[in-house]
Amino acid sequence: MSDNFQLNCLKGRLAEHLVQDLFAQNGYNVFNYGLERTHPFLSKELRNNYHTTSKALRFMPD
Repeated sequence: MSDNFQLNCLKGRLAEHLVQDLFAQNGYNVFNYGLERTHPFLSKELRNNYHTTSKALRFMPD
């Protein structure tokens, strides 16, 4: 499961950078924003936490 999670994280980061580059090349300003960018430790702690607040933070839109 850990290997699958790491692979999915890698795929997600590649997709983020691809889309970011596409927008930047077309003249858009792109900003890295989101819980996983501003507080990476918090994201890891919330991954397996099922309290109401944790769920709300995980599903909060960027």
